[in-house]
Amino acid sequence: MHTVVTGLGLILLALAIPGLIELSLLTLFSLWRSRATGLSAATAKAVTVVIPAHNEEANLAPTLTSALASLAEARAATGLPHRIVVIADNCNDATASIARAHGVDVLERHDTSARGKGYALNFAFTALADDASAGFVVIDADTRVPSDFISQASAAFGSGMDCFQASYRVLNADDSVRTKWMQLALTGFNHLRLIARERLGFSVGILGNGFGLSKAALERVPYTASSVVEDLEYHLRLVQAGLRVRHLAGAEVRAEMPVQADAAGTQRARWEGGRFQMIRQHSLSLALAVLRGRLRLLEPLLELLLLPLAYQLMLFLLLALWPWPPTQVVGLAGLAMIALHVLSAARQSEVPGIFGVLLQLPLYVFWKLARLGGILRLSGDKDAAWERTRRLAEDAPNTRHDFDMSIVIVSFNTKHLLDECLVSVEHNRGDLRLQVIVVDNASRDGSADFLAENHPGVELIRSSVNLGFGPANNVGFAQARGKYTVLLNTDAFLDDGVLARSWQLMEADAGIGLLGALLIGRDGVRQPSARMFPSLLNDFLTLSGLAWRYPQSRFFGRFDRTWADPQDAADVDWVPGAFSVIRSDLLQRLQGFDTRFFLYYEEVDLCRRIQASGARIRYEPALRVVHIGGESSKSIKRLSLSSSGNQLTLWRMRAGLMYYRKHHGWIGAWLIRQMESRWHQLRALKPGQDPARQEESQVVCTLMQQAWQETDAGRSSPPQPW
Repeated sequence: MHTVVTGLGLILLALAIPGLIELSLLTLFSLWRSRATGLSAATAKAVTVVIPAHNEEANLAPTLTSALASLAEARAATGLPHRIVVIADNCNDATASIARAHGVDVLERHDTSARGKGYALNFAFTALADDASAGFVVIDADTRVPSDFISQASAAFGSGMDCFQASYRVLNADDSVRTKWMQLALTGFNHLRLIARERLGFSVGILGNGFGLSKAALERVPYTASSVVEDLEYHLRLVQAGLRVRHLAGAEVRAEMPVQADAAGTQRARWEGGRFQMIRQHSLSLALAVLRGRLRLLEPLLELLLLPLAYQLMLFLLLALWPWPPTQVVGLAGLAMIALHVLSAARQSEVPGIFGVLLQLPLYVFWKLARLGGILRLSGDKDAAWERTRRLAEDAPNTRHDFDMSIVIVSFNTKHLLDECLVSVEHNRGDLRLQVIVVDNASRDGSADFLAENHPGVELIRSSVNLGFGPANNVGFAQARGKYTVLLNTDAFLDDGVLARSWQLMEADAGIGLLGALLIGRDGVRQPSARMFPSLLNDFLTLSGLAWRYPQSRFFGRFDRTWADPQDAADVDWVPGAFSVIRSDLLQRLQGFDTRFFLYYEEVDLCRRIQASGARIRYEPALRVVHIGGESSKSIKRLSLSSSGNQLTLWRMRAGLMYYRKHHGWIGAWLIRQMESRWHQLRALKPGQDPARQEESQVVCTLMQQAWQETDAGRSSPPQPW
């Protein structure tokens, strides 16, 4: 028994001692505050700030405001052509448009086969290899920098630094106890440890945010890191190439951390799962290099083997309790060093109520340990797909309303309709404070220029690509500052008094989340204005024609509510997106449309999420809107036999599969695919069937198979076709 205890104790010591050595060095040499380097602006060099962004429309604007202020100061101080470049990587939202609206350069990358921040950065560094800068500084899309940040980076390159890292801390530490824990943790990991390594002459590491690389460094070590923790992966390659990352003392970046437990857990799991992956992949090669005499790689090896403190704490605690004196000594020493490290971080963390935060640290440890299983699973995942983290700003309602209503209109080659639509809005203004936003979705008919010339009071947002209906509306939603947001199509024209009446209805009933209107064609014919959610039954009744054969039946006419009196107001499942009024705080909380729906089903999905939030969808026939879309729409037969029709039909199928997969699971998506395909197969076999209808059925079956494959059975949105 004693032999077993000793043997296991030796294994535990082997696991713990590298971490104890590294933690002791970093803690003891970080007990004093770092001093500024005092770099001279006289030797400054041009800097390109690179901001990698994946679907960051909700967070990018404040980051750019901060960076542009720093850019202006640096240009004034140095006279050099510093610049900011945003890398919109595999984005299907308004990231690129928002960046261009701020006057910065934009590079767009679309490659779903190579997804991840590392790929985006390598793309940027390669594309910008010939610009006038000496090097690149990378900040994340949710980051704030001080006004002298770019000036300091410029001076660092001028002083001969090839690689450097600023301190990296939390922007929103006051938001919750969880963000306070993160501030405490990052003060230790991203600040104090950098100070210690710099004093010891070690490479301080790359933290993924606030780091700089000269062009010379990138030529020597290209940024071909593709893991989830591409920053750690690249740093290991740098040190093996003999390069040292310096600490840019006195400079820091601050980024927003998630408040929600699930978002924070996912973020930490990805970070730490990636770290364990690096341990598995690189620790042996580093150890062999040290044994061959490359002693400068010993510290990177020890740093790699130093576990996150929650896990290191449990290891030291196990050693302290192990019934063998050598393990107990090491365990107690490790616990003491962790305590000293945490207290040192607490002293410099700037966290309000730090004493209370320290008392709650056991909860943080348990929270981390509960996620160890998921972290270990992720450590074996080689997929570096870029998953953005939800932030507080995306869930917190906007309580500031500069306008009564914000009218958001998406335009795509609708120059001939825009003027009439906007005139109808203007006739509805009355005493309302209106904000009118038009998002031009890469029109090719001169719509944007026409709008800028003839309607200067409209806020025009130009997108360089067709974002799709839902994502383009999200761009407008992000700029909306009204208490209520009005979604309006360019082919929809408001009767007099619609906006005033909408305002009154929303003010009178706080339970209404979204308000719809009675849609009428130019010919006076009522269009479907209130509907039930799609379901297998509803889709079957529509597909089979039974809904049109028995429109007055509550059962057969259920989808379009053709049985109901159109003059009766009612709570319904969803209303078409031609016109709707939405509470802006609710819209912000739900993050607008799901950007996976490029076209079709986006309003159905939004209404479903509104109902899930506890709010109601209200149909109000007193609100009359003329909508010409219904009159000009084509039959399925005519659409499916033209190239443009095929595309639209394909996108309808793609969106339908994604909707069913999202709300009814894989089986729902599979069943709707089978139902539509089999129906058309049977129709094609009908004796005496018209050849054109047979061809139509064959086209539909082919398109459905294509949609199933391209969406991965309704799992994801395929590349945009426009």
